[in-house]
Amino acid sequence: MASNVPEIQRTNLASTVLSLKAMGINDLLSFDFMDAPPMQTLISAMEQLHGLSALDDEGLLTRLGRRVLLLTHLTLLLFPFCASVLRQ
Repeated sequence: MASNVPEIQRTNLASTVLSLKAMGINDLLSFDFMDAPPMQTLISAMEQLHGLSALDDEGLLTRLGRRVLLLTHLTLLLFPFCASVLRQ
């Protein structure tokens, strides 16, 4: 079923927050999103990442946060390959 609500407004933003932080965009609360997510959703994602030590007390990406981001990207890259191997 199609939704008129933009995806960024209805998904977990943890991965998006990590990606933006890695690009040097640190003030996400003032960032000019095309379709801005609800502020509480963005805050919740940052709190979750801080709780996992992916963001430090200043909201900056930690070494662990960079590793989590790398793992996320590798998973997305490898998933199609793994899926095709498992189907064989």
